[in-house]
Amino acid sequence: MINDAVRLPDPHTRGFRFALEDSFNQIGTVQVQQKQSLTKHRTELTKMQGRLLNRYLGGTIDEPTYQANQPTSNHNSLYPIRPLTRRLSCSCC
Repeated sequence: MINDAVRLPDPHTRGFRFALEDSFNQIGTVQVQQKQSLTKHRTELTKMQGRLLNRYLGGTIDEPTYQANQPTSNHNSLYPIRPLTRRLSCSCC
């Protein structure tokens, strides 16, 4: 029994383990890139909203134009699709 516990895995098991580790590393990389992209997008959106407000307050644009360009609470660029981790957690979602 002790010999079975110390036994090295066969090549198929090792190959599967390496493939699985590589897949999880790739998922982690994608998640980091996605988070950076969303952070950049939110920052750009905040700056755009600030410029829009400044133009409205400065009289460069009128109220209907300002209101038309203001995002609503369910605006897609403020609330992106579900995070990658939730989408990868199971195949049923």
